[in-house]
Amino acid sequence: VHLAGIVGDPASSLDEKMTRHMNVFSTRILKETVKAFRIPKFIFASSCSVYGYQENTVDEKSTLKPVSLYAKTKIDSEKELLSDTSDYFHPTILRFATVYGHSRRPRFDLVANLFAAKSFVENKITVTGGSQWRPFVHVKDVSQAIIKTLEAPQEKISRQIFNVGSDIQNLQIKDLANPVKKTAAQFKKNVKVEIKTKKNDHRNYKVSFKKIKSVINFEPLLTIEEGLNEIFENFTKGKYSEK
Repeated sequence: VHLAGIVGDPASSLDEKMTRHMNVFSTRILKETVKAFRIPKFIFASSCSVYGYQENTVDEKSTLKPVSLYAKTKIDSEKELLSDTSDYFHPTILRFATVYGHSRRPRFDLVANLFAAKSFVENKITVTGGSQWRPFVHVKDVSQAIIKTLEAPQEKISRQIFNVGSDIQNLQIKDLANPVKKTAAQFKKNVKVEIKTKKNDHRNYKVSFKKIKSVINFEPLLTIEEGLNEIFENFTKGKYSEK
């Protein structure tokens, strides 16, 4: 299960050469290692950000329109894996929606987690643009999707691409403000929402997750509200260090 790499647009854009080395060349090395040991399954963590900017709902067969280096490296890695038709090599691509929720090493550059953190620490969130669509998925559901893929019959998943997320969790960024505010109020936080109409995020994609449900019967169980509640609870317990 290949989860490693430089993640997110800001980090990926700092050093293009390093990002390509860590995100694409490393995939090639792992691929060759898996082939050498005849490991039967290779699951690659890709991202729905490969869809970039789209006007309509997209699925696994849609044209890819990446708008960031991060997304481009995911596409290059996908091609690296799927173009290899060697015997005993059976890659599966999982394109994750935007992840949220508590983990031992949480990321607060992901928008739902960021809004929760800003609400708790600053009593304020800033929505930039807001009309852009984004799919969401809880980190525990991501883990379950990986397990389901590992357990699935090889003939169902070999050389397949699956979007991982929930159709009902396709949201416009502005629609995150209400559940964040509501959850914050339960923790005695009065959150101010600031809307900035200037849009510096050019990603916009609404994604279908029908294929993964149909093929391996995976469907996310956790909601945005549950994920936000986790973040607030762990802030209250002092679990997140400023480091």
